[in-house]
Amino acid sequence: MVAHPAQVIELVVYRLISTLRLGEGQSLIVDYQGHPVQYTAAGMHAGVPMTGLAPLGEADVKFVRYATMFEKLQVDSIDGDSVPIALLHMERTGGMQGNISVLRLETRLKGSSSTADKGAKRARTGPSRVYEYVNIGLLFAVLRDHVIPQCLGRTPMPMHRGHEIAMLVSLIGLSGTDFTRGIPLVSGKTIYELLPNLWLRLAVAYNTETRQLDPDVALNTVLATIYQRKFERHTKLTGNNIDSVLEALQASSLSEKTRSLIPSKAVLHCTVRNTNWLLRYWLDEAYPDPVQPQFGFVRAAGAGSAVRYEIE
Repeated sequence: MVAHPAQVIELVVYRLISTLRLGEGQSLIVDYQGHPVQYTAAGMHAGVPMTGLAPLGEADVKFVRYATMFEKLQVDSIDGDSVPIALLHMERTGGMQGNISVLRLETRLKGSSSTADKGAKRARTGPSRVYEYVNIGLLFAVLRDHVIPQCLGRTPMPMHRGHEIAMLVSLIGLSGTDFTRGIPLVSGKTIYELLPNLWLRLAVAYNTETRQLDPDVALNTVLATIYQRKFERHTKLTGNNIDSVLEALQASSLSEKTRSLIPSKAVLHCTVRNTNWLLRYWLDEAYPDPVQPQFGFVRAAGAGSAVRYEIE
């Protein structure tokens, strides 16, 4: 008999509450289902629901509210989403709550890419699973005060001040997350390298009032530029809209396999709308239902009613 994941979590919570011994002034907060519950040394078997905190879904979007409650916060997460979510929290609070660190799993070992050198590196450092601490306050300051200004030649953009991280996160959404498909044939590394070419175009597409991308504008500025720059060695592209770029790519000297992976305009449009929901989900506790035309998700027919992308 295989236990359901929820049963395993409930058992862990039960064991934690029944065996943990808290000291004076310490507390345990279990934020699992419904309102979080706080336990103290005097009442480990009778937790107090924290009704002032709204019930939220996955752990990814729960942890930042504790940065507001406590002076320091260390997040133990192997999920890369925790970093942009923490950065968005920093931006939302004006960069004032910066004492957040994230312990995360490195995606690869640093150093030489040769097989021999990788083997030597593993022999020196042990297992290939390596962890790192990310200082969110420092990362936030570097991105906002150094990386973005370099994309603009140090020219200020006062209308977009305070939205820089959200704009960066919209590019993360386009490169692929748990809720968005990465745009085909383009990696997050490529998008980051193209940042100086994209930032002004991204500013045109990003609405600072709604904190959303205009899908049509984003297609003809951001997405068109990404594919133009990505494949400029293979074909000379003309025109400045997504239709002409995709058409030129299909008629280019790229291999048949690569051309078969070039997305349609409809798929890219859907991905931009998915990204708009991601921004709302990561930014706001009162995030909207994703199954709406404006966000590009639909509910499948039949048993289970799973949510899927509008274009599949």
